[in-house]
Amino acid sequence: MRIFTFLGKHLFWVLQILGWGIIFFFIGYAAFIDGNSLFDTTLISSSIFIAGVITTSIYRWLLKRYSTLEFNLKNISRVIGLAFVCCMLWVLILYLFKHFIVLDHAGSGSETHKEHEGIAITLGPMILGLALLSVWTLLYYIVKSLRNHNQNRIERLQLRESIKNAQLNILQGHVNGKFLIKVLHSIRKQMPLDTKNARKMLTDLSELLRYSLSNQNVKSISISHEMDMVQKYLELYQIDAPNTIKLSNEMNSEFLDNTVPPMLLISMFELMLDDAVVNGANKRELRLYCENLDDNMVLGLHTSGVLNTGLKEDTGFKKVNQRLRLLYGKGGTLSIIKEQKLIKLYIPRYQNRTEEK
Repeated sequence: MRIFTFLGKHLFWVLQILGWGIIFFFIGYAAFIDGNSLFDTTLISSSIFIAGVITTSIYRWLLKRYSTLEFNLKNISRVIGLAFVCCMLWVLILYLFKHFIVLDHAGSGSETHKEHEGIAITLGPMILGLALLSVWTLLYYIVKSLRNHNQNRIERLQLRESIKNAQLNILQGHVNGKFLIKVLHSIRKQMPLDTKNARKMLTDLSELLRYSLSNQNVKSISISHEMDMVQKYLELYQIDAPNTIKLSNEMNSEFLDNTVPPMLLISMFELMLDDAVVNGANKRELRLYCENLDDNMVLGLHTSGVLNTGLKEDTGFKKVNQRLRLLYGKGGTLSIIKEQKLIKLYIPRYQNRTEEK
């Protein structure tokens, strides 16, 4: 991973050294088989390597400052002008290199260097420089376009993730407002009559609210922890008529360490109970079970009472499904089977255990 990070930060210099290094060896090989000595070959190759690195480094700086990726006549003319200026710089560097290094060496009596004395004032270096800079420009814009495309893709993904998180925060399960008002009203009525029970209910309500608020940025939590909050929710729900709702938990212990989004099971119970005012006349039994089905973990909640026929149009039902789609794509759904008085929650089994916040 470190080497990829290094290459990402220093890609230009890696390509510079690699590209001009290949040219260094190619020209060196050609000069050597042409009859030049090893020292002469090294001087010729090194001059082109050094001139190339300096020229293209300056050329890159000019392109970044004065050109864009836009394909229009103005930008193309600007690139051609910058390439011509850098090509002249290339010839000048080669001339200085030959004049101060190669010719000094030639003064020692080497006829080979005297033959190369006029190289800087011929068209050879100019043509070679234009050819190399043309190829370099093409590669530069290809690499830059690919990097910009990749950066734009990353930014789009980050933006999509931020939008998704914002949507999840909006859709995150919270304590229902009607439920909260009902419980607070019941606690206020019980205060003078049964202070101990009212205090317990107030404690349970504060824990439920704390659970809802503290897990807003958590994507998943263990089922066992969620079930503890479900028990508190049911106790608070039937505060005016205790023992009206009987929950039969048929979930095997192997499922308790599996994870679900926080407040999701509570949302299931809210839909099942439909915010009805519980009294002694509408007692009901709820049965909760969990099973593996193909690639999904299925949580089922069955009621012995009447299941609201308009649940699929309920805002809470739509919010839960939107939340599941954002978290799991098409893999997570909440479905209602009216004939069986059943609500089913489908969550992909590839969800791993996550640490609770």
